[in-house]
Amino acid sequence: MKKRINYLLCFVFTLFLSAMAFGQVVEHNTKIKDGSVSNSASIPSTNAILELESTSKGFLLPRMSNAQRDAIPVKTRNEGSGLSIYNTDTNCLNYWSKKAEVWMSLCGTLPPAVIAIDPAVVCGKITLKTADKKDRLKQGQYLTPEDILYIDVNVGTTGTYDISTVTDNGYYFSATGSFMNTGMVRVALRGTGVPINGYTGANTGDVVSFYLNGKNLGNLCPSYKIPVDKDGTQFTVNCGGGYTAVGNYFIGMPVDPTKNYVDVTVNVTARGNYRISTAVSNGVSFSGSGTFDTEVSNKTVRLYAEGVPTTAGTFTVGTITNTNGTAGTPCNINFTIKGVDYKVDLTKSTHKGEYLKGRALKPDNTITIEVEVLAPGKASFELKSGTIIFSANDVVLNYTDGQVNKQLVTLVNNSGILSATDAKLTFTGTGKYTGTYSIDVASPAVDYIVDCSSISSNGSEVFIPNVTVIGKHFMTAKVNVITPGDYNIRTSMVNGIYFSAKGTFTQVESAKEIKLIAYGTPIRENASVQYILGTNSLSDAKNKCSFNISVSYPTRSFNILVMGDEEYGPAYPSGGAYKLLMNPDNFGPTGLVKTNGINVANYSDKSVTTLAGANKLKAALKNQDIDILLIVQGGAITSDGKAALGEFIDTGGVIIVSNQVNLYIAKVVNEVVEPTYTNFFSIYFNDGSTAIRNDLALGATEFGSMAGKKITNFKTKYSYWADFDSKYYETIIPAATGKVGDALVVKNKNKAFMYIGYGGWMASISGRSTIGPLKATIDGRPEQSIFGGERVDNAQFFLRVMEWAINKSLENRKP
Repeated sequence: MKKRINYLLCFVFTLFLSAMAFGQVVEHNTKIKDGSVSNSASIPSTNAILELESTSKGFLLPRMSNAQRDAIPVKTRNEGSGLSIYNTDTNCLNYWSKKAEVWMSLCGTLPPAVIAIDPAVVCGKITLKTADKKDRLKQGQYLTPEDILYIDVNVGTTGTYDISTVTDNGYYFSATGSFMNTGMVRVALRGTGVPINGYTGANTGDVVSFYLNGKNLGNLCPSYKIPVDKDGTQFTVNCGGGYTAVGNYFIGMPVDPTKNYVDVTVNVTARGNYRISTAVSNGVSFSGSGTFDTEVSNKTVRLYAEGVPTTAGTFTVGTITNTNGTAGTPCNINFTIKGVDYKVDLTKSTHKGEYLKGRALKPDNTITIEVEVLAPGKASFELKSGTIIFSANDVVLNYTDGQVNKQLVTLVNNSGILSATDAKLTFTGTGKYTGTYSIDVASPAVDYIVDCSSISSNGSEVFIPNVTVIGKHFMTAKVNVITPGDYNIRTSMVNGIYFSAKGTFTQVESAKEIKLIAYGTPIRENASVQYILGTNSLSDAKNKCSFNISVSYPTRSFNILVMGDEEYGPAYPSGGAYKLLMNPDNFGPTGLVKTNGINVANYSDKSVTTLAGANKLKAALKNQDIDILLIVQGGAITSDGKAALGEFIDTGGVIIVSNQVNLYIAKVVNEVVEPTYTNFFSIYFNDGSTAIRNDLALGATEFGSMAGKKITNFKTKYSYWADFDSKYYETIIPAATGKVGDALVVKNKNKAFMYIGYGGWMASISGRSTIGPLKATIDGRPEQSIFGGERVDNAQFFLRVMEWAINKSLENRKP
């Protein structure tokens, strides 16, 4: 496994180096896994260019010192921003901030400063200043922030600091902050704690250990001692038979001083400050301090517990006092730490997953038990039935003293195989378990084997990029049924397509034929796309059949019939719309939209108002094999003429109405497309250009997005569909009224019908005697036009509309 990971790393870095060498962008993301995470996805997260997966290994950044880090020339290179290293001098992650032009720590602050203490320079300058101006500490008297120890440090690199001097006598001095300059700096360390012992005589006191940013430098100045004056207090602790601490003590739970303590009695013979404490035993100690105001016998003093118990058992600690008299024999304090304790009622358990005879348990087969925690700690649980084992190890059981503590614990299985004869799994426990828990084992689900060699195509369908399959594409396969039942066969989605077959096998049989129906929309052209079957069969391992399909663009031409004034549509040879259609780079064998070309013609009659005219149009649509009917300004069709449209659109034809004057046309077409929807109101309106809102409604595009761009009409007037029903139609461009349900351009959700309320939007810059808003080059490339004082993209919108119409024709009609 290690060798394979090394190979993968080499492969990844080779890709990176190749991309740098040849100026290419690697358009893939990568995942490296060491196998420590079972059943995880093999593909990387779509949000990561590189994903590393492990539960036992980390990712090592480059490790270097401050000097090595500062030698990196990031200040002169823009791409250095974000560069990351692990700083061995400061023991933290650093990254370069281009904005701040400084190395920062990972949390966005300065890294720890590099600081040192030179004993030869510093030890003679250490100074203690106390709040009472005596510059000496007193045994048993708490230090305040006004008790300050001054020391000098040498700052090598600016950054944050945490400096402390620690004694073994119950107190210390510390300070934190940031050094913004290098060199010698005097730091004020403020005192905390209370001295336990005092001293008499010259050159006596507490030695200190120095800590700089977490590093223990030890006693650098052995000649310096903090003076602590002895207090006059004298007392003895009455031992008797010893003492037993009050309260419950649990493993892993911090003690509560309000509940965990011990009361001892003392005889006071001289007044003063006192401190009675114990050593730490199994994570717990006791201490109490205060002042004796009078000499008295049998005075009660409370010692409070502190710490976190680590091990169960009974423990004894002896008292330590700061008396200046004879201390006497230490008194024993006994306390008991409870070990983990719990009980389990199995009748309150639950389970998840499917349990089938002869099947191996899966990760989702789990049992959850209810544990009543009597004392906290770690515990392991196991339930066993034959060779089937469910377990959970080293579970942390939480506990709150004084409450009923119940915790749910989930047990995972050992991947065992259920017996083919077991009808029930019954689990019991010993010791802390009561009751039993049973799981019913069901008969196996459907079992069948697919004959991989029998998979074949229906042979007549073509998969086309960006054209949704509608159930007519399918593969056939033969299946040998072993155990009848509901079957579910499906491939993964590849290139936007997957195949699926669902149903019920009612009997044991051989060579049962099924259909694997295709669903989805092919994304890109591909000569060979492989699909692998997945099944719900007991014999799924034998059903990993594969087959291939090809996705390619059609090799047929498209016929467009235009009804209306020639210059307002794409049939006008001198117009920009015509040139856009005829440019093979737009629509051609190698164009952005693959076709064998576009044929466009103007219909001889501009108006279809009678049944005879309807029959004539119907014949023209059929005889000329028309794919797209475009009704533009100057065209007209009435209810008597709509008979020509029903068969055309029902057999896959595309109808586009682009008309602002004869508002009745769109209503007539709607009566054919949605005969149950009659709430059609088309209203004439004065306005300028309008921005496209829903570019996605036009489907996948090869011509770039139009979202937010504008188109305009020849006369800057249009008709719009007022208050349409979104159940039937989808907005592409809203009306300028600002009212939801008012639309300038809509398309039907069920059939290939689009309504455009502009009549002159396809008129060209070079169109006869008029100046129109659609602008294209002589060779048929779209250009932006300045029309009515603003920039409009009518040519780009025309390409998108025709691409939508061609894709709808491909989707609804066979190539």
